[in-house]
Amino acid sequence: MLRRFITYYRPHIKLFLADLVCALLLSLCDLVYPMITRSMINDYIPNRILPMLIGCAAGLLIIYLIKLGLNYFIQYQGHVMGVRMQAQMRRDLFNHLEKRPFSYYDNNETGKIRIKNTHVSLYASLSRREMMWSATIASSSAPESFIDLAELSSKKANLLL
Repeated sequence: MLRRFITYYRPHIKLFLADLVCALLLSLCDLVYPMITRSMINDYIPNRILPMLIGCAAGLLIIYLIKLGLNYFIQYQGHVMGVRMQAQMRRDLFNHLEKRPFSYYDNNETGKIRIKNTHVSLYASLSRREMMWSATIASSSAPESFIDLAELSSKKANLLL
């Protein structure tokens, strides 16, 4: 079943990989943002180092704009990829139903067949994207968050081990 499902990714592999890279970069930006803010609050504001404070603020603005672009790409292009995959699934499903004998349609209600097939293709396309997105974010954020926690407090990091 999974092997058949993966075949729908093959025509869109470049877009899929670009989507995953953007998700990885987005999670990296989410990790850098608090680190810069922490150094601003702990070092630059109390010591009144204005040039570094302005530089960090500009850096945060740049990171925010990068995150904006990455989110746009992930949302738009990921949606386009999902729609294309769903259309291909529905084409394959229609071709399969076309090959059925007339006795199949005599024994089953056409409306129920259509509703079932529409629901299955919609659920498959939606769950696929969310599953890949969650896996990418979790695999990239968890180790980096642990390293960040270890830098802050080694005792708390040891508790997780």
